[in-house]
Amino acid sequence: MDLHLVFSKPILEPLTKALRIKDYTISGVDVTLEQFEIAAVAGKIEAEIAIVDAAIGVAHKQESIRLLKQIRVCLPELRLIVLIPEEDEDWCRTLGMYGIYDVYTTEHFAVEDVQAWIEVKKTIADVPLFGLERAERPEGYRDAKVESQSQFTKESKGVMQSIQAAVQRFAAKKGSHPEGEQAKQAVEETSSVNLSNEEATVADQEEVAVSSVKLAKPNMSHIPQPYTVAVGALAARSGNTHTAIQVAFETAQRFKTAFVEYQSNDRPSDIVSFASDFDGFKFHHQGIDFFPNRTTADVMEVYALDYEVIVLDLGMLVELTEGKPQFNTTAQEFLRSQIQLLTLSAAPWDLKRLVSHLQDMQMLMKRASLVINYADDEMFRECKELLSPSSSSMIQNALIANPFTREGHLSFWLDQEQKEKKKRWFTH
Repeated sequence: MDLHLVFSKPILEPLTKALRIKDYTISGVDVTLEQFEIAAVAGKIEAEIAIVDAAIGVAHKQESIRLLKQIRVCLPELRLIVLIPEEDEDWCRTLGMYGIYDVYTTEHFAVEDVQAWIEVKKTIADVPLFGLERAERPEGYRDAKVESQSQFTKESKGVMQSIQAAVQRFAAKKGSHPEGEQAKQAVEETSSVNLSNEEATVADQEEVAVSSVKLAKPNMSHIPQPYTVAVGALAARSGNTHTAIQVAFETAQRFKTAFVEYQSNDRPSDIVSFASDFDGFKFHHQGIDFFPNRTTADVMEVYALDYEVIVLDLGMLVELTEGKPQFNTTAQEFLRSQIQLLTLSAAPWDLKRLVSHLQDMQMLMKRASLVINYADDEMFRECKELLSPSSSSMIQNALIANPFTREGHLSFWLDQEQKEKKKRWFTH
């Protein structure tokens, strides 16, 4: 039986070994729900069953539901086993409406639990307030928690077939959407990894110390872990690294923060100059852990560490030439992040280039806040007149010589997250 796993990297490695010992084939893995969705849209998933941590890489319950819905539409025959971080009947019911019945709430699970989930298929009758009402359920029925290992009622085959048919019709309509072609290109850059049984070595046959695998649980009440803040430039010499350090310094006053410097080409780091304890991997300064010269290939190591906020200094996101803008590889990482900050100087030549390409830049600017550097009040007003219709918000950054300052007030989004605390599903 072919399985596809969607978990964080610390869980994937031991879980993959344990399942292979139990004679399961792992056909692919992803480390975020969004990467799984991109692979699904592009038709790259070959498994029969996908076991998914619904909280991985998303900030809101609704975002998780949206991605799982899209996956179900693209892969109506794929059986999805979904783990959610807390009891939530509304969440289970919404997923049930999309034909996703195998939903479990758990903090700890063992390989034996995974086997039980695979062997016992839930049906529409197990969806809260959607199948049988609680008062009508058979005597001895218990809610579907991992610890209970309960047997689930079975719905008629005809009901399942009708729901599958409805999902397939919806998928056929979506099949002609142009986003499918974009996803096929994007999937080549994701970390959806095809694996084969040949990778399993003799050592895998030994006893694996994974009798219980623990799902990462956020230790904050209002933001997920890790929370990624992407800072990218629309033009050269926009003060992007300076701005990213400002953001990291502000967040480090309240949360454990990492600063990741992306380098898409082979050149010296901009931040190692003030390091006193650089060990080749990271150094610590002003309450921040700095990771210089990371690439898209090795930054996953940082995501797997125990940080609450990760600030990404992505450098130039796009080359504004006379023709069409050329997006760099870091643009994809920018669009995946929960908070997106674009930096731009108020220099007339930079503004002129940007305004001439505004239509082509909507993908980057739609959800991003625009940070204007090197601008006095008059220059900032001119920027707002030119760019306000294209950006959700604009910030005049108090750029001073020392980036380790809170004068810029660039962590405004933390206060917004606190106000939305009751809407979050990561609360406990």
